[in-house]
Amino acid sequence: MNTMEELKEELLRTIECYYIVDEEDRRVICGNTGLISLCGQEIMDLPFPEALKGSPLLNLFVQERPESNSLNWELALEGTENYLLVRNRWVELNNRTYRVGAVTCAKDIIGLSRELSGLTLQYQEVIQQNRELLQDLQWSAFHDHLTRLGNRNKYIHDSETIFAGEAKIGILNLDINNLKLANDRYGHDCGDRLIRQVGSALKQLEENGSSYAYRVGGDEFLLICRNCPPEYPDLAADQILEMIRESNRAYGIPPCEIAVGTALREPGQSFADLEKLADDRMYVCKMQMKATGYSG
Repeated sequence: MNTMEELKEELLRTIECYYIVDEEDRRVICGNTGLISLCGQEIMDLPFPEALKGSPLLNLFVQERPESNSLNWELALEGTENYLLVRNRWVELNNRTYRVGAVTCAKDIIGLSRELSGLTLQYQEVIQQNRELLQDLQWSAFHDHLTRLGNRNKYIHDSETIFAGEAKIGILNLDINNLKLANDRYGHDCGDRLIRQVGSALKQLEENGSSYAYRVGGDEFLLICRNCPPEYPDLAADQILEMIRESNRAYGIPPCEIAVGTALREPGQSFADLEKLADDRMYVCKMQMKATGYSG
């Protein structure tokens, strides 16, 4: 469609006109500029049907008078998606019959319905995309992408809601030895592998019971157990160490080594004090490992 055709199409969408026909003389005796635009020519005082011979608009002016003296109908415009809404009323004045008419051009109802359906579908797709984006953002705000464990934000939230009033809480504080050295010597892909090894071990414990695993720093992890039996923190630490030793056999050099500190909540002990106790014990473990040859 060229520019002129597009302009005509736009005109047809918005045009509105009125006219008065003298039924005795078969002439249009009154009309506005919209009538000229619609017909494409000046038809005032010209006799019809001669004035519009061969035009589909001839039906605007050649209509039989109904008994009700009013007639409304639709006239399709060939080659466009538009149709005319035509309203006519016959009146008698001074022993003459006149027909008063008004025409509004509207987009084809079927085409409009399809267009609206398409827009509705697009709108639904946008809503779904935004919903998925929001879910991704919410997940990212509370999870670590490398290990897919909860992150520090998630840990803070859970410690203030889930764990704050829990009496039987066990906590493990884990720290990877030599992570910076591995990054510097072997590259960050190697460092990421060490992080994933620890994350994988914690994820298995998280999925097998009432434990919650978090990566709360670059090389620091926490495992929290609810309804924790007294022996569980040390047992869980042994399980984690064994899983990491097993994965080291597959990966080789450098091996993943971690320091672990455990603590079990005592009556009246705050969660913050419990967390600090596990952290202190982790550093004691790290110092002992350094004394035997590890530099972490």
